[in-house]
Formats: sequence, C-alpha cells, structure tokens
Amino acid sequence: MAKVNRPKPSPANRPTPSPQPLSPRPGQQATIRTAPTPGAKLKMPASDSMFSQGYKELIFGRQNYFWGLIGVGLIALGLILMMGGGMPNPDMWDDNIIYSFRIVTLAPFLIVAGLVVEIYAIFVKKDAPIS
Repeated sequence: MAKVNRPKPSPANRPTPSPQPLSPRPGQQATIRTAPTPGAKLKMPASDSMFSQGYKELIFGRQNYFWGLIGVGLIALGLILMMGGGMPNPDMWDDNIIYSFRIVTLAPFLIVAGLVVEIYAIFVKKDAPIS
C-alpha cells in the first residue's frame, strides 16, 4: 500500500471559532472574573458545603464497614487458596495437584461468597444490629 503524503494542518489553516460576547442577564451588571493569584487559597462558599445543608453523618455506618471487611477477607482468603498448583518435579505431572478441591471448588466459592457479603455490606441499613 502506497503512503499518501498529506499536508499537516498548521494553525493558519485551521478555522477559528468566532468569539461571542457574553452579555449579562437583564437587570444584572457585567462582572469581570480574573484568575486567582498563584498560592492563593480558594474558598468554597459555605452555602455549597455538605455540612451546611444538614449532612453530618457518613453514608455508611459501623456495621457496613464491618461486613465490608469480612467480604474483603473472604475474597483475599479465596485468592490465597487459589494459589499453588506447582509440580514438585518438572518431569512429573500430577492431576491431583492442579485440579485439587481447594483450587477448583473451595477458592472460587469463597471469592463469590465474599462478593455477596460486599453487596450485603452496601445495602444493609445503618441502624441494623451486627449479628
């Protein structure tokens, strides 16, 4: 396939969008915004903060994190149990090592159980007792 030489676009060839003047709404004065000085701290208006609107608690409660950590533990345990399967001797093949109950059945079951516990941890209510 032959290579086609196309001219590279230069800034002079590109069409520039026409600037549209910003006009204030009827009854408002035009304000000019300037860039903040480097190193100046930007202050968020108090009316926009989450705490000024009455939110003083986190989304999840203690039991949500409790169940979340149990779920992460189950997933980690399943991944640790899934490791292995190396042959003790490279000249020998043993199906019982690769296809053991621990690697094929138990570890995937623990990973799926951990994911189910994570879903439960997300949906359990804050005031539900830890059982």
